[in-house]
Amino acid sequence: MTPFPSSTVVLGAAQDECITANTAYVTAPPSAEGFDFVGQHLLASYEECAPEKLLGFSELRAQMEKAIALTGATLLAVSDYIFPNGGYTALFLLAESHASIHTYPEHNSCFIDVFTCGTNCDPAKLDEYMRSYLQPECARAQTLPRGRAASP
Repeated sequence: MTPFPSSTVVLGAAQDECITANTAYVTAPPSAEGFDFVGQHLLASYEECAPEKLLGFSELRAQMEKAIALTGATLLAVSDYIFPNGGYTALFLLAESHASIHTYPEHNSCFIDVFTCGTNCDPAKLDEYMRSYLQPECARAQTLPRGRAASP
């Protein structure tokens, strides 16, 4: 399997001030087993979070990585972006699919989602961990079954 780089993009006042820093490569262990066509997709909204938690980008990324590990998923790569207003988006490529966080510091809020294929991961653990870390006053989450699990 070809490894994918992790990267961070920081955008300054102008497009030509964009800085990209690549970090270590991460690979998933190979698997010869097949997977059922099932999955779970957790969608969460956290409002009125602790503001300092949304603006500490390195720590926020690290906390998302810890939360992903708790689900049982395998992290392959990360790509994140810091907007000029302090908003932050991070995409986490998983062997099982993906996770993301999108922050809105002007509202002290964020959206998180995690989609995992198969039955070996528990996205609810990410929700539980991130609620504890971000300390939202209002949190809403739902998990949608995908694939054959969604069929009657």
